[in-house]
Amino acid sequence: MLTNEQIEAGLNEVWQRIQSGTLMDASRADLERFGTLLARSQAFAKFGERDYPQICEFVRLLLLVRLSEEGERRALEVANASLRIAQASKTIAWAALVVGGALGLAQIVVALVVH
Repeated sequence: MLTNEQIEAGLNEVWQRIQSGTLMDASRADLERFGTLLARSQAFAKFGERDYPQICEFVRLLLLVRLSEEGERRALEVANASLRIAQASKTIAWAALVVGGALGLAQIVVALVVH
């Protein structure tokens, strides 16, 4: 549980990073921490009726961007791995055909898909 001093220090950090423009470079973990701090009643009291909703929305949007970027990175990794597997499968199938193993083409394809 955070103390009032820790909450105040965190809210001050949010404000300083907004003022300096460095909030846009905040990590996902920092943005999640800031979101948690902004959910505290002290945040509304500190930032006031005019700034509080805008700050919350800004942190929320930045967090969505970070999550989207992470998802895109993961999707690219999976796509690249799938491509490498497909290339390896093609090479293995070609090698099996060239070598003229006992399996027919249909059996090679089935074997590659199953394994």
